[in-house]
Amino acid sequence: MVSGSAALSTTATTGSPVVAGGYPITAAQGTLAAANYSFAFQNGTLTVTAAALTVTVDSKTKAYGTVNPPLTLTLTAS
Repeated sequence: MVSGSAALSTTATTGSPVVAGGYPITAAQGTLAAANYSFAFQNGTLTVTAAALTVTVDSKTKAYGTVNPPLTLTLTAS
């Protein structure tokens, strides 16, 4: 019988400055245990792809001869 779980980690974590690309996933023993088995660990890769970002310009109006209103936009990640 196998009990416990492997310890998996990567440098690409929420809150870290992650950019698109590959990040190693490291596998380790963690709390895995088994009387009749030995464990071999093979690392993997987490691939982060660039997200699409939509820029929508907010429509504005002004009266002739007045200064332009502040120009604004809305960013939406998908």
